[in-house]
Amino acid sequence: MAVLAFEGRFPILYGSYPVPVGSSVVQGYLARPDDAGIFPSVLLLHDISGITGTEKDLARRLARRGFVALAVDLYRRRRPPADLDEALAAYAATSDGSALIA
Repeated sequence: MAVLAFEGRFPILYGSYPVPVGSSVVQGYLARPDDAGIFPSVLLLHDISGITGTEKDLARRLARRGFVALAVDLYRRRRPPADLDEALAAYAATSDGSALIA
């Protein structure tokens, strides 16, 4: 894979990644340099829309610059909202305690 100079200096690997959480697994998106070594890492948190192309693009951009980037799907047990009204209703109905339960 070719990497353009303005995109960073590392060729990368990226794609869906299962993230273990307690005794279950949630879906994530991982991008990392395709090189051996120790790299700084970044945890990406999505907005109210869930993991979208924006988070995936940001993860790939960070990886091209030498970071390991992981976006974790915080909607782990339900589907992402279909539209903004549904997203705001789900947000309003979620208590702090239920959001912290894995």
